[in-house]
Amino acid sequence: GTHNMAHTSGGRGAMVWKPTDWYTLHLSALTSMRTSNGSSLVDYDTTTNKPVYGELQQRRMPGTDTSQARLNAFNATNSFDVAGLNLTSSTSYVESQYTGLWDVTTTFQPLLTSAVGLPSNYQYALNQQMGTSKFSQEVRMGRDEFHHFLTWHTGFFFTHERSYAYQQINAASGQSMIPTSELDLAQEG
Repeated sequence: GTHNMAHTSGGRGAMVWKPTDWYTLHLSALTSMRTSNGSSLVDYDTTTNKPVYGELQQRRMPGTDTSQARLNAFNATNSFDVAGLNLTSSTSYVESQYTGLWDVTTTFQPLLTSAVGLPSNYQYALNQQMGTSKFSQEVRMGRDEFHHFLTWHTGFFFTHERSYAYQQINAASGQSMIPTSELDLAQEG
């Protein structure tokens, strides 16, 4: 079956260019994607301390318990060695994204049936979307003094990061999904 399966692919590349004795350029890139389908979790009832559907059994809404995570990272580092000084500039950009759709019926059905009054045959799915993009720049200058007895560095660092997180609980009656806004269920953005 498709339970507890994941596929990961990715790659990394790096290049060094040194056209002169005093200048070096390092470039690197990394990419990764992980897709999972199915869950290894068993539905568990905390009041009886037993699995809900029997040992090693679960029931999930069709299309749920899937996730995808991506990561991309890029860097360029320039290094200059002039008159005993080393000047380095490092520029990086990283982005990560995650999406997941998880069956949370066992967790939310008792509460939403008794407290909110929704039908007991509804199933619930948690839709999660998260991501971050980050740019950073570092510039530093240094020098070895007294035959490497003393080394000093000075510089600055700048970073700008943007993140988002979105979670929404959807209900399903049979095969049709019911938008959260119509049911006044939890939504966080």
